[in-house]
Amino acid sequence: MPVTLRFLKLAIETDTGWHERNLDAQVLGIVGPVNTGKSSLLDSCMYCLGRDVPFRKAMRRHVRAIELTALVGDEVVRLRRAQGSRKNLVEVRDQAGTLLQRLPVRATATHPETLSDWLLELLGLRGGFAAVRLGRSASSQLGFDDLLRYLYLPQDSLDQFILFPDGQDDRRRALFELLFGLTNPESEKLQGDIRRVEGQIRSARTKVRRFQEFLADSEATNADALASEVATLTRREADAVARLTRLRADARAADTAGEDLRRQLAAARSAADAAEKRVDEHRAHVRRARRALAAIDHELADQHQATASVERCPACSADLAKRPVEPNHCGLCTQPLAPLEPADAAQHRAARENASQAVAEAEARAEQARTEAEQAQAEVARLRQELDQRSAAALAPFTDAIAQATADLAAIRTRLGMLPRLQEPHERIRAMQDEILVLQDELDELHARREEFDPLVVNKDQLFATLDGEFRKAIGEQKLPWYAGRARLDPNTYLPVVDGQSFRDLGGGVKCAVAVAYSVALMSYAISYGPCDLPMLLVIDSPRKNVGNNVEDRALAHRIYRNFLNQIGARGSITRSFQVILADNEMPEDIADQIEVIDFEYPHEPFIPGIADPHGEDDDEIEQRYDDGEPDG
Repeated sequence: MPVTLRFLKLAIETDTGWHERNLDAQVLGIVGPVNTGKSSLLDSCMYCLGRDVPFRKAMRRHVRAIELTALVGDEVVRLRRAQGSRKNLVEVRDQAGTLLQRLPVRATATHPETLSDWLLELLGLRGGFAAVRLGRSASSQLGFDDLLRYLYLPQDSLDQFILFPDGQDDRRRALFELLFGLTNPESEKLQGDIRRVEGQIRSARTKVRRFQEFLADSEATNADALASEVATLTRREADAVARLTRLRADARAADTAGEDLRRQLAAARSAADAAEKRVDEHRAHVRRARRALAAIDHELADQHQATASVERCPACSADLAKRPVEPNHCGLCTQPLAPLEPADAAQHRAARENASQAVAEAEARAEQARTEAEQAQAEVARLRQELDQRSAAALAPFTDAIAQATADLAAIRTRLGMLPRLQEPHERIRAMQDEILVLQDELDELHARREEFDPLVVNKDQLFATLDGEFRKAIGEQKLPWYAGRARLDPNTYLPVVDGQSFRDLGGGVKCAVAVAYSVALMSYAISYGPCDLPMLLVIDSPRKNVGNNVEDRALAHRIYRNFLNQIGARGSITRSFQVILADNEMPEDIADQIEVIDFEYPHEPFIPGIADPHGEDDDEIEQRYDDGEPDG
């Protein structure tokens, strides 16, 4: 099914309102002297399609917004884009002018869907474009602006390169393959997966090689040597454990004579613990007896303290605390206090004597318990010393051997603990090699799946045979100087070759003619043959300017225009809709008579109507106002 993109109308908004131009023609010529707005009209169309255009001063000064009405796929839409701060958003309207949505030229966090995505969706190309993977960044993916390079040939690039500048061959070739059926979205997705897996395999192999080169430099990191050492040390560890166990068993057997002393020592320790516990209990009794005696003494002291000490005079509040008062005298009047009653004194003396006797008895019992505890601890120390002496004598033949066996086992285990760290790089190499095998299986499967789609793409030999015929026809009609009749498209680069010369080797004017012939051949193929996803729109700006202005050059320019009519325009009877738009300072009369023409004439009929001087210096404030994003009104 043909891909349709056709320009219908272009409108610009100035201070005097909207001004509209009809572009709906199969072959349209835009003619006028310099500075009348021919290139600005074409740039305005591209601006509405999302391209960033460095407009000339008149456009920046006098044009607020631009609206392109176009047939995109099966829908007629109006794309309106303002200048200034709001230029990143494009208003999408239906044919009647109703606003449908606003789409950004570049994706943002709040607007991930772009104008490019939407246009490609309408053309039925979005899936294919998304499947092509040229890199990881978003800017490396194909977009609608890449498609425009096949549709629009600006005047400043006609003699410089074919469609894409140098350094973007990957983009040009990938888009050519997609548009002319040399691939398809499924194949492109699989090819992207193939490139991804191939990259992972290359990365893994590089890491393996680096590890292997590092490990090969030392015997200490040799995998076989490490494995052998691990096996040897593991056997030695088992032998060392067995030897140490045997030595300890022999030592215990040699020390059986000390078992009786060990039992006596355990009993002595129990007795010593019990004695210490009794000491603690008797000391608690002593503390309780002493607290009872102190309570009796405090009671008597409180009875005397009630009147013996007075800090202030109750009548005048004078300080009496520093005045010396003898014991058992009144703290207020300093007179002797009356002694206690004889019965009370006798009762107090008896209670105090009993409490003192209880303290003395508790202290005696506590001392006796302390003596018994010291004797029990002395017995424990005696028995321990005797046991140590007997054990030392019995274990002496085994001590050095057990110490040596313990040290040997510790050394073996230390080395065994270090070896896993030395083996880790080898384990990583094995893991990466296993990963490479898995990736290789995945790669083989992807190649097999891609081969399933090969029958769905066009035959490359047949495609280029047809394209070569169209290109030779275009070159032949142009009658290039010194043309020897050999013209073709390189099946590897997809670029034109004329008489054995690449585009870069050709002269300036001939370059322009070849660039135009190349695009004519592609469009002619899209119109007449297919299957092809190239939109049947071709816009060329000022080819004659790049050819030259002498008699021969003007004749060549005439033949270039004639080629449009003979090779493309003559196919108007074909049902596939196409559009060609040419802009130039002048058009040969016999050509102009056969096509629709928009004729710009300054000052009566320029692209921007109503301005006295498109490059005047008296209205800088207009340019500033629009750059600042003043509302459209």
